[in-house]
Amino acid sequence: MDGVPGEADDPESWRGPGGEEAGRSDDEDAERAQRLRGDAMLVEHLRRSGFRGPDYDRFAEGLVRYGRSVLMAWLATGEIFARCGRRGFWLRRPARPLTHDDRESLATDTVVSALVDFRSRALIGGGWQPSGPATLTTYFAGGLPNHFPNVYRAWQRTTDKEAAELPVADVWQQVGTGYFDPHRDPQEIVAQREAVLGELNGLDPVTARVLALAEDGYQHAEIAELVGVSARAVEGRLRRHRQARKGGAQ
Repeated sequence: MDGVPGEADDPESWRGPGGEEAGRSDDEDAERAQRLRGDAMLVEHLRRSGFRGPDYDRFAEGLVRYGRSVLMAWLATGEIFARCGRRGFWLRRPARPLTHDDRESLATDTVVSALVDFRSRALIGGGWQPSGPATLTTYFAGGLPNHFPNVYRAWQRTTDKEAAELPVADVWQQVGTGYFDPHRDPQEIVAQREAVLGELNGLDPVTARVLALAEDGYQHAEIAELVGVSARAVEGRLRRHRQARKGGAQ
């Protein structure tokens, strides 16, 4: 991905799946050192076959299972959005709650993309170093947030179109999600959601959807495509709504 920092340069790359800090006991340090030595021997063995063949396939399958389990957990809690945000990838929350199938699809596609990059940069290119600080699995998990945004945005384009076709009674599913901010007060999010929902009551379906999508941070051109009107019409509806709200406040 263009402009994406390498895993080894990312402070989170040496944290475990739960984001634990580096503070460890002597026993934990010794265990990690032993794992790094084992990882170094494994990489050297795989290098002799050009990172191909049955042994590499078994290694890759284990890495995929590990990466999927990490991502499934991060998707269930929303942690993946926070990690992406800390790297500068601001992602809109999904228009509807993620199902188990959604999480499986997103996790699998992300891991497949990450594995190709991991083989090229970390293994063949020598990006991973046995001197540490990250073991192979931690290094791999640290790179997952670099690959998630493209996978998620492609998935979201499909679900956005589905959400845009919801009956107006279900427009609430598109409201108040917005860009995930790990530092924002949840009560503030709920209050904003309730305020927007109140404004939607009594509006025609098109205007309601336009406002809901605008609240979630969509650009006018994106709203126009999802709702089925021109970008100019989107601007007009938003402008008229703002004027009506100002008039009602006077």
